[in-house]
Amino acid sequence: MHDAIDALEPLVAKNVDALSELFLAPAVAALPNRFEHQIRDCERIQSELGVTTSKCASYAAHSRAIFMCAASLGANGEGLARAMVEEGASAQLASACGKAWTAGEAAATRAIRMTPFGTPKILSDVQWELRVPMTGSERELLASLDVELSEQTPSGKPRQDRFACEFDHAELVHFFTNVEKIQTQLDALI
Repeated sequence: MHDAIDALEPLVAKNVDALSELFLAPAVAALPNRFEHQIRDCERIQSELGVTTSKCASYAAHSRAIFMCAASLGANGEGLARAMVEEGASAQLASACGKAWTAGEAAATRAIRMTPFGTPKILSDVQWELRVPMTGSERELLASLDVELSEQTPSGKPRQDRFACEFDHAELVHFFTNVEKIQTQLDALI
């Protein structure tokens, strides 16, 4: 998000209302897809913001990145604004992005959830199980970890992914010291 903030910040000083209307609102409305400006929009962008036609796509991508980040964080408009200020955004840019996200968050989130795999996911539930069968001698102690993640696809059919890992004794100890952090991060996504 930091790069997107750095890219969009100069446009705030030129015309924050035009930035909101020509980049931020269309970015939210198009999520999870990218958006492209029409020729008439590019002419207006050049006159109001001083942005050349060749730079329009770059600013559109930066606008989209901010809102995809908001969606992946599960942030509302105020939460997005706070996160942006923490990343170094001006209050004006953070406020404009927060307002644009508040206006289109429900539709954008619904569209993201309905998008096939390949875009950021919004988790509604996470369940995982850890089984640690120990094999080998004390020196060659090995443990395996099977993680199964399941999610609903847009068609309503469940999709499951299984991950299998093998640990030696030192790696297993390291894993268990971090398992609480992993669960906290998973819980934060819900």
